[in-house]
Amino acid sequence: MPSSTSKTFSAGDVAGYKVTIVNAGKNVRVYDFVIESAAGLTNELDESAVVVPAGTSRTVTLNAKASKSGNYNFALAVNSNGELVKRIPLTANVAGSSFGGNSGMLLLTVVLAIIFVVLLVVLIVLLTKQPERSEKESYY
Repeated sequence: MPSSTSKTFSAGDVAGYKVTIVNAGKNVRVYDFVIESAAGLTNELDESAVVVPAGTSRTVTLNAKASKSGNYNFALAVNSNGELVKRIPLTANVAGSSFGGNSGMLLLTVVLAIIFVVLLVVLIVLLTKQPERSEKESYY
């Protein structure tokens, strides 16, 4: 069972869902996992299969990452001997946007503002600079 079926995190960040598999039987069991992912969500398991001795448990971590905000519903299917043992529904609530979206436009605006300020300073210096007066006077 997962520690939490719903996580809230920022776009571009990674959220970890810990899932504990308990083997209450009398024999060793091999469990494999299949991620039923949502579009726009990247998922990765730290282990795709685990061997759980009788009477013990193992914990695996499913990491989720999204670059855009939104609510993503996905699931982790736990299988043993080719049969579905349990399907665990999960939710990712992603807020904000990752770097590269609106942040790219903000960065461009800041760079252009700095260039504008530098050019303005150069223009002010050039306009306030008095031309050198020649000491020679000409008489006509």
